Amino acid sequence: MAMTAEEKVQILAVITTSDESGQHFMRRYAHGQLRELEAEGLVAIKRPVHGATGIAYSEEYWSPLRHTQYTVFWGPAREKQFRNGY
Repeated sequence: MAMTAEEKVQILAVITTSDESGQHFMRRYAHGQLRELEAEGLVAIKRPVHGATGIAYSEEYWSPLRHTQYTVFWGPAREKQFRNGY
């Protein structure tokens, strides 16, 4: 079921890698919610890959950026690289 605009805003207003209690965002939010936000371009999730081995790092190393953060800091050209872990 799709999230309402209010539900999206509630997440986007506070999403960080770890909240004040130290809980990682991948444990705090349902994967479906994060996939929906990412599919709509509202959040990018950096999923780094080890350069030498090509093995993806586990979720504890992933980090989110809201749309305005990655667009302002890197611009649209860097967005694809960020999403792919570069």
